[in-house]
Amino acid sequence: MKRASEAVVAILAVAGIAAPAAAQSDPRLFGTVYNIGTVPPGSPFAVPGAVTGVQVGDGNVNTSSGPLTPGFLSGDVLLSNSQLNLFPGGTILPGFIAGPSSSSGLNVELNFFGGTVSDFFAGSGSTVNIFDVSALNFVADLASTVNISGGTVNSAFFSGTVNISGGSVGDFLLATGGSTVNISGGTLGNFATSFGTVNITGGTVGTNFDAFGIVNISGGSVGLGFDAFGTVNISDGSVGNNFSANSGSIVTISGGSVGNIFFANSGSTVNISDGSVGDSFRANSGATVTISGGTLGNFVDVFPGGTVTISGGTLGNIVEVFPGGTVTISGGTLGDGFFADSLSTVNITGGTVGNAFVALGTVNISGGTVGTNFDAFGTVNISGGSVGDDFDAFSGSRVNIS
Repeated sequence: MKRASEAVVAILAVAGIAAPAAAQSDPRLFGTVYNIGTVPPGSPFAVPGAVTGVQVGDGNVNTSSGPLTPGFLSGDVLLSNSQLNLFPGGTILPGFIAGPSSSSGLNVELNFFGGTVSDFFAGSGSTVNIFDVSALNFVADLASTVNISGGTVNSAFFSGTVNISGGSVGDFLLATGGSTVNISGGTLGNFATSFGTVNITGGTVGTNFDAFGIVNISGGSVGLGFDAFGTVNISDGSVGNNFSANSGSIVTISGGSVGNIFFANSGSTVNISDGSVGDSFRANSGATVTISGGTLGNFVDVFPGGTVTISGGTLGNIVEVFPGGTVTISGGTLGDGFFADSLSTVNITGGTVGNAFVALGTVNISGGTVGTNFDAFGTVNISGGSVGDDFDAFSGSRVNIS
C-alpha cells in the first residue's frame, strides 16, 4: 500500500502538476484538515473528518475575524496542527493568515492546487506549497517556508525561506534581510529587491534586480540592469547587459556570462577568474578589479582612481587608462589598441599586449610581450620583456632602457 505522500505525488502526476522537492505532508498528521473547493476523486486529502467548503476568510484585511474552525469558515487565522488544501473552485478571501499572528505556528500547512487567493500572509512557522493558484499579494513571514512549483503570484514580500521551481512571481518582489530565496525554475518578474540570500540555479529572473544581500548565480537567466550592492557570486548561467557593481559590493565571476556594459563603480571590488563579460567594461574611480582568467570583450576603460590588475584571461581590443588610473599586467592576453593617457600608470611584468600601444603617461615594462607600433609620448621604462617593431619615441617623451 502506498504511503499518503506517495499517493499525493501520484494524484499530482495524473493532474499534470509537478510535485516540488518538498511535497505536502500526509493529511493524517494534522488535527484538522480543510479542503476548500472541488476535491478530485480519489484524492488522499479526502480523509475522514476533513472539513469541506468553497470559501474561507472574511475579506477584511484590516481586522481579524478570529481563528478558522470547522464551524466558522469565515475565520481568517489558520491555527497550529491544521492543514488547508485549496482546490479549483475554492477561494481564500483577502487578509487570510496561516499560523497564529502572535507566535510561531506549529504544524501549519497550506497546499494550493487551484482556486484564487488574494492578500495572503504566511505566518511564522507555516509551510505553503503552491502548485497552481492565482494570488494577488503574498507575504511570507520570517521562519515560514514557501515552495512554489506552479501558479501565479502577482506580488510578493518574502521574509522566510522560499523555493521557486516553477510558476511565476510578478514584478517588485521584496526579500528582506534574513530571508533565503532559492530559484531553480519558473519565472520571476522585473524590479526584484533582495536584502537576504538568493540562490539562482535555474529559471528566468527579470530586469533591474537590486541585490543588497548575497546572490549566488550558478544557472538560469537574469535580465539586464542588475545592481549589486552586496555580495554577488556568478559561477554559471547568464546575466544581461548593464551590470553595476556599486560601492561596498563584492562581485566574483568564476563562470557563466555577463552581457555588455559592466560598471565597476567607486568602492566596489570585482574579481574575474573565468566566464565571460561582454563589451564596454568600465572601472570607475575607487574601483578595484582583478582579472585572473575568463574573457572580456572590447573597450575596457579604467577611469581616474580606478585600479585593474590582470594576471590571466583574455581582453579584447581597445583598452584605455585615463589620467589617474592604474593597470598592472602580469599575465593574460590583451588585444590591439592600448591607450595610456597622461598621468596614468601602466606596469607590465608579464603577459601579452597587442599592437598599437600609445603611451602618454608612465609605462613600466619589466617582462611580458608588447606588440608592434608602440608610440611613446610620456615616460617609458623598459627593464625586461620584449617590445615589437616600429617603436617611436615622440617629442617630449622619455624612454629609459636598462
